[in-house]
Amino acid sequence: MALLRQLQNSSWGSSKRIQFPTFVPRASMTFWERDKKAGYHDPDRPSVWDFTKLGAQQVIPELKKYVREWSDRFQFQNIEFVSHGSYRLLAQLNDQTALNDWVLTADSDHLQGKSRASFYLNERNYAVFEGYIDTTVPKDGVVKRAGYCAVRSPVATKSLKRASTYDYFADYTHLVVRYRGDGRPYLVNLKIQYDLDLGWQDVYSYPLFTRGGPYWQVAKIPFSKFFHGFKGRVQDKQWKVPLEKVEHYGITCSDQYSGPFHLELDYVGLLRDESHSENFAYEMYEVPVGVSNC
Repeated sequence: MALLRQLQNSSWGSSKRIQFPTFVPRASMTFWERDKKAGYHDPDRPSVWDFTKLGAQQVIPELKKYVREWSDRFQFQNIEFVSHGSYRLLAQLNDQTALNDWVLTADSDHLQGKSRASFYLNERNYAVFEGYIDTTVPKDGVVKRAGYCAVRSPVATKSLKRASTYDYFADYTHLVVRYRGDGRPYLVNLKIQYDLDLGWQDVYSYPLFTRGGPYWQVAKIPFSKFFHGFKGRVQDKQWKVPLEKVEHYGITCSDQYSGPFHLELDYVGLLRDESHSENFAYEMYEVPVGVSNC
């Protein structure tokens, strides 16, 4: 503080006052994470009064859901026998109500770029994820890379808005996506829920390649091929996806090329293929003690 006061009182400080940014997103890994959003909060956050009114409207439906959960538990309704060839539908994206709970983001939402995107239902009742990627970096001296848009599923919750996970992912071996794209590559992401703050920003990803043209594609992606990343950076030290801790899943367009993108989605599901024996597709490096692995 004394040094700052001297600089402000000096001739240099009097002609050009020091200004500190109110929000600087931290891109590097630190020992302590401030919050799970890493500083990226909704700028249009509702007031406390709006939250209270919304919560009051949801009390009765959430209590009914709570009773139904306990009823299913006592009647063993949640027991599922998953065998070879079993499918499970995660999201059938052919209805507007199914799209309303999905979350759409872009770098422009936080003044870190100029990309924009939309997620809507077209006339053929398919979900459309489209927009424009702009890799122009803002001249603020903070942001080093720009150009991404993403859409993701709602976060898994239990009744009364309690945090949960899609723990049934662990019973399956593949993620299945039916889609039709424009030739650009995308990323399929699995967000993991950790109790410790050092894992709050962990995401597992795998490329989703599109051919372009009029034909639909069905991608069956083994969970063994998802690689570990932290805040958009692929990590040297890799390990298998903890499937019992998947919080949500989604798709990102961020291929570092400016221009429009267009991706149609039909459904997202899970598949169990017992002929798939691969445990993990990548080498496991032993990082020496005391060396950062980010």
